Amino acid sequence: MDYIAALVEALLAAAPDEKVRIAEALKELEDGRAEPYLLEVLNEPDKEARIAVAYALSFVAATRSEHTLIELLGDPHFAVRTWAAYGLSHLRSHAAVPSAGHRARTVDFTIPGGYRVP
Repeated sequence: MDYIAALVEALLAAAPDEKVRIAEALKELEDGRAEPYLLEVLNEPDKEARIAVAYALSFVAATRSEHTLIELLGDPHFAVRTWAAYGLSHLRSHAAVPSAGHRARTVDFTIPGGYRVP
C-alpha cells in the first residue's frame, strides 16, 4: 500500500486541525514525495497547520524544503518562525545563515505575552 498517496489524499480534504495530524504522519515517513502537498498547506491561515508543515519539511528534506523554511522565517507567527529555524538547523542548512541574520534584524520577535527576545 502506498501510504504517502493515502495520506496526501486525506491531507488535501482535511479540516485544519486534521491537517496538523496528517502533516505529523507524513513527517514520520520521511518521504520527499510529500513535499509538494505539504507546501500547499502553507497557504492555510491556520498557524498550527503551518507549524506542523515547518516541522515536517525538516524531515522530508526534499527539493524545496530548505528554501521554503527560509521563507517561513518571515512568517507573522512566532511559533512558525521558531519551527522553521528548528527545521533549518535539522537540515544543517548553510544557505539559511545570511537569511536568518537578516530576518533576526528585521522581524519582530516579540513572544505572546509581551516578552521580547533580545
